[in-house]
Amino acid sequence: MKKISQLLKLVKDVTSSFLINQSIDFDRMESDFDKESAKELIGRLKDPEERKKRVGIALEIDKEKQNTWKNIKREIDPQPKLNYFKIFSRVAAVFIVFIGIAYFMHNDKPVTIVQENSIANEEIVLKLSNGDTQIITSNGQSKILDDKGVVIGAQTGKEINYRNNSKATSKELVFNELKVPYGKTFAIVLSDGTEVHLNAGTTLKYPVKFLKGKNRQVYLTGEAFFKVSKDKEHPFIVESNDLNIRVLGTSFNVSSYAENTNISTVLVEGAVRLYGKDEVYSNEKSKLLEPGKKADWNKENQKISIQKVNTSHYTSWINGTLVIEKLRFQEIIKRLERHYNIKIINSNKKLANQVFTATFQVENIQQVLESFKTNYSFQYTIEGDTITIN
Repeated sequence: MKKISQLLKLVKDVTSSFLINQSIDFDRMESDFDKESAKELIGRLKDPEERKKRVGIALEIDKEKQNTWKNIKREIDPQPKLNYFKIFSRVAAVFIVFIGIAYFMHNDKPVTIVQENSIANEEIVLKLSNGDTQIITSNGQSKILDDKGVVIGAQTGKEINYRNNSKATSKELVFNELKVPYGKTFAIVLSDGTEVHLNAGTTLKYPVKFLKGKNRQVYLTGEAFFKVSKDKEHPFIVESNDLNIRVLGTSFNVSSYAENTNISTVLVEGAVRLYGKDEVYSNEKSKLLEPGKKADWNKENQKISIQKVNTSHYTSWINGTLVIEKLRFQEIIKRLERHYNIKIINSNKKLANQVFTATFQVENIQQVLESFKTNYSFQYTIEGDTITIN
């Protein structure tokens, strides 16, 4: 049992070093394996095919969660099933398999490379420039690497930071893409220090490092709040659908979900200009937006309407607050689905056209529905993640 405990501890420590791009303690490995075996293990750790196998093990363990933990404990407990190790011809084989388990055991969960078609809709997904996709756990810590293994960013909790990526040496723009599912939010600090908060159901494509002489351009689907670092020589441009939003340094919110008729831009401070994606930028062809106002760009006729608003109503989602202002219930449904990661089926046509104003902070979905019921009576049922309103 002591040998097993030493092996598990070594696995955890070696895995930690490997994942955060630190050197591995060869001497310590050679205390448990001979020199040739230790070299072989390191080679297998770096081998792409072996990595895929380890990731597969990690995903299987993650699916089973608590049940898997119980199984693992039974395997390593000093009961009659210690012959578990006899199915391996060498202790080295045990080491390699436990590396996969260590992905799950380690407190600082790593970013895990997976095949895109195997990712659940509930996962935050980072797509790298080489096409690899990685699952981001919102309570984890990890390093973001480029295709050469160079650290270009770091994830801590619900934020990825690319600001200190001076080692990124590409002379061409290299893009990452982050997809945030329903029910979650996330934040990114870009290489220039620009802060971006991503709302549920949002995808942002962005360069891992902005280059001198080129515009700072990102691509958005969904909703995000931008706090842009000032750089007069390099305008910051958000492209969303057929709209470009051009800034030098400012704070603003953009809402551009696929199902919405309009792309809404709310300016908190500074100044932005709006113009068509295919238009050459100029003051004459762009529309200036002032602080405290909202611009709605109609996707069909590409016309802009501007009105004065309370900007906090459009940015409160950053702090987890859901603000609804004079919206029909049919429009509110989509916000609730994104915020709570649920599906709502509404069969009440009269309710669909009712207009509501409300603010929700820590309420669960049932409390939210009960709040609406105090203003308009209706019935609903909840089955799993689906709510049916009658």
